[in-house]
Amino acid sequence: MKKTILISTVILISIVSNLFAVVETNDIKRTSAPNGSLLLEYKLFDTVASEFFAGPTTIIDKKGVKIVDLVRIEGLSNYHSVYFDGKLLLIETKDGLLAGQIKVISFKVGKKGLKKLNEIVFDDAKYAHAFGELIVVTLSPGGATDIIVYNNKLSKKLFEIPSSDADVHKTYPNGVVSQSQDIGGHKEVTYTKKGKPLSQHSIPIPAEGDLKYRYDDKGGLLYWIETGSGGNYTNSPITYVDKKGKKILDNAVLDGIPVYWYEYGWNTKYLYLKVPVQSKILVYKIGKNTVKVNESDAAPVNDLTLEKSKVYVVSKEPGGDMKVTEYDKNMEKEKWDSPYYNNVDYVSKGVFQGTDRQTSGTGKDITVTIFKGTKNIAVHNYYEP
Repeated sequence: MKKTILISTVILISIVSNLFAVVETNDIKRTSAPNGSLLLEYKLFDTVASEFFAGPTTIIDKKGVKIVDLVRIEGLSNYHSVYFDGKLLLIETKDGLLAGQIKVISFKVGKKGLKKLNEIVFDDAKYAHAFGELIVVTLSPGGATDIIVYNNKLSKKLFEIPSSDADVHKTYPNGVVSQSQDIGGHKEVTYTKKGKPLSQHSIPIPAEGDLKYRYDDKGGLLYWIETGSGGNYTNSPITYVDKKGKKILDNAVLDGIPVYWYEYGWNTKYLYLKVPVQSKILVYKIGKNTVKVNESDAAPVNDLTLEKSKVYVVSKEPGGDMKVTEYDKNMEKEKWDSPYYNNVDYVSKGVFQGTDRQTSGTGKDITVTIFKGTKNIAVHNYYEP
């Protein structure tokens, strides 16, 4: 009798597999948390419907213990994570909802697995996204844009921004949201902080060239005009307006600046520019008399992250491996270097994720190292088909 049951089960599994034509994929999303935990979201592929959907989810704590091991959250067929810090997980799903709706669910991550805390269904929703510990849901009733901001447990609505036709460009952990729209030949940029007006800027849109602009988290705006084509580009002088409308830089030609550069980051006090082709980062201190304080000969730069007075540069060697280096704000001193990894990503709060891959059979052995400075917080090893 037992053999008959076993054979029947195998036949049933085969029939179900062929019916849905579901196959595993190597599309696995890795999310590291500052506390050393790792979230793995596996994707499956339906060859009949030609679409991906959510497979099992695994959460591993910093000691390597699998808190959640290959289970599908809440029985949902499709979802993706919005926020994960090792203690809290938020997911977004459209399962069982009407067109235009999304559901966001918050879970507490503990030793016994996931415990649901809250869930909210939003109508006319575009997406939910995390900015620090703020969960921002963007709605579009009638084509306009609403922004609603919650805490990361979804237990409290913190503030909202009324409908407008402006595009949302960036949200900051301090509650500042920047939006813009084109009106009468001008780019109208508005800032709000926790739902209240903070600042507003109006920039003429040039007849020729592209208007380039960057926001800060205090209501200021940096902008310039890029002209050219076919790899031959030129940047205009730079203008920087603070939240009160005062021009700190007014069509400024900075000392030693080339005709073309990439903006890598700025924080209202320092501006970091990349010189194309050359492995250089120009550092300027912004003020009444903006001056170049350094010309850093960094390795080929892949990314630059500013965190208060800290500057993190992820560099990529000719062979493709990456490392991260922390500099002081002037980029005059190197504080520490990480080892080389196949890939390096910024997590948050000075924490980085280094990933190495080694071919094994038909898949790969993956090593994920979560580190802060020269100290490893956690090292995870798993197999990726």
